[in-house]
Amino acid sequence: MDVFNARISQSSILVDEDRLSVSLDFEAPGLCGSFGYSNFAIDSEAIGRYISAILKLVGESRWEKLAGQYIRVRLKDSKVYAIGHILHDNWFDNDVFFGRTHIKN
Repeated sequence: MDVFNARISQSSILVDEDRLSVSLDFEAPGLCGSFGYSNFAIDSEAIGRYISAILKLVGESRWEKLAGQYIRVRLKDSKVYAIGHILHDNWFDNDVFFGRTHIKN
């Protein structure tokens, strides 16, 4: 897997009928992409845990302040597998969060 330093360009939370999407758009030299999840049920307890975990990882207390913050991005075959703290070896991985099998380095 490749790891890149990136800057969060936009953070968004969107509601579409009964589903909620959470995403971070990021930019790095020669690379741009998105990380998040787009299928939360609106009444799901997982939404709060998901958002809190990302805020804690980045070191921010408000979702709207994530834009401009730096993260690390773990990619393989053009797919974002995880985002990480810019300095510390702390990672947030959707597969681990949702209890799915995680692809190792």
